[in-house]
Amino acid sequence: MSPASIFKLISSCNMHSGGAAISPAVLNRVARVRDRCFRAKILLVNLHEAPLNAHMEQAFARAVAAAGKNLVMDVLHSFSCNYDFLSSMGQAGLRLNYSGMTNLRTFMENLVYDAVVFIDLPYKDEDVVPYSWLAMRSNALSRYFIANDILLPRGSIFGMDLAENLGLFGDFSAAYTLNQHSREAWGRFGFPPDRIFERDLAVDCRYYDGSRGNNEEEYFCACGQAARHYPALIEAARELPARFRFKLYAGKPPRIPTLLQKRIEIVPVTQDSRHMRRVIAGARGVVLPIGPDEGNPGAGLTVSLIAMAMRKIVLTRGNPCIHRYLKNGVNAFTYTQLSGAGLIKGIRRILSLRRSEADLMTENARKTVLRINNLDSFARMFLKRHILSAVKL
Repeated sequence: MSPASIFKLISSCNMHSGGAAISPAVLNRVARVRDRCFRAKILLVNLHEAPLNAHMEQAFARAVAAAGKNLVMDVLHSFSCNYDFLSSMGQAGLRLNYSGMTNLRTFMENLVYDAVVFIDLPYKDEDVVPYSWLAMRSNALSRYFIANDILLPRGSIFGMDLAENLGLFGDFSAAYTLNQHSREAWGRFGFPPDRIFERDLAVDCRYYDGSRGNNEEEYFCACGQAARHYPALIEAARELPARFRFKLYAGKPPRIPTLLQKRIEIVPVTQDSRHMRRVIAGARGVVLPIGPDEGNPGAGLTVSLIAMAMRKIVLTRGNPCIHRYLKNGVNAFTYTQLSGAGLIKGIRRILSLRRSEADLMTENARKTVLRINNLDSFARMFLKRHILSAVKL
């Protein structure tokens, strides 16, 4: 059997009996073949289940595939959603679901990596042990950390607190942290200051794409739950003409007044990002009722960038963090203080645009995200800077 056939056969296997189990004998065989066929091997540790992290994983898979036949990447994850609607890992990459330390040790004993890349810190307590074990004991030549979520205060997430207590990342080669937080804040986890690199939040522009067209309906949508203050949106809905509706893609939906229940639809949040994409794709615009910062100045930024990538007009609260990306009246609309009246004013600005003006704004939005906030661009840069140059592929 050829190496390509072997990898294609086992690329969708899991490390537990609930799927197609990989035996130690098969792993040994894979290790021998891979050592002959690839000059560089990467393990991506993706133990924080979130749609944005699934998309980052796929961006890295695309970047690895584009780098050539001498590079291969495996993924260790603990997701309950398989994200089958995303592109596959490719015939050379293994996507393995964590199922216990015994299997993980067997896996790491047989497969040696040039680099281990960690996406985010673990949120689930059951993922803390494998994450910490890999961070401290993996025999890779280099280890890297990429933040793809906000930094929470101590006491919020056990995995974050443990990483701080252990100084988990002191020996890492580099860390990429979101520029919504200072380098000093991230330093609490043991990152040497000269190895911390700030990065812009990025989204999957290949997946989140779209254009203005006849598929738009007479509704506005609001997505997310962090720092969302829906009563202001409900107040605004009362003042708009009855033909306009709202769809709220909300994890913690508000109580909808009886008179507005036919005009405001609650769309349940799932880990399947196709649902949010459909809601945004059909909307006239995306309205985010964002309240005070409360420690998260970037609240609403991810949804804003996704909507902008899909060529939608966004209305959200502006501040210095948001205005790094959103320019009021150029590629989005922003308001200063949240209120029902302020949201109505912003929505009417969207509705008053001529078609040519709206097209120009949505095109500016797409170009902004492609230039600054594209996951594919980040993944290619990371591989070129830290992997390809090191092994000289």
